[in-house]
Amino acid sequence: AETATAIESTTVAIASLSSTAPEDLSDDEKEEVLNLVSNLANTSKGLGTISTTAMNAILGSVSNIIDAGILEDEGRRRRRQRRLSGGGGNATSTAVANSYASQMEATLGTLNDVITKSLSPGEDPITIASSNLGMTNQLVSAN
Repeated sequence: AETATAIESTTVAIASLSSTAPEDLSDDEKEEVLNLVSNLANTSKGLGTISTTAMNAILGSVSNIIDAGILEDEGRRRRRQRRLSGGGGNATSTAVANSYASQMEATLGTLNDVITKSLSPGEDPITIASSNLGMTNQLVSAN
């Protein structure tokens, strides 16, 4: 059974691994990072709790794969690769990039759900941020 502690340590490991030279992550590795943090956010939602460390690690991992170019379509990626290395590189189709964007949106929505689940109406908001993303979560009403 997953525990909040196991989720925290796993999310921190993923964030750390994905932050080291994100531009060197293969397309498969970027997709795996996204799948892993999506699953961990869903598991946290099922547990009804998530630590501040895990919140930040999930957001950081998503930010890292944005830095790695997961949302870039084929044309953008090729231009960036030529500019950075003078070579070609892997290319993601626009449809696949849009699918990743949808999965990221769902993951961030799940993260919002688990964060707000622990809040009471009127309680101070919880804000988390990374280089590419930021979220402020507050429960305004119990309804």
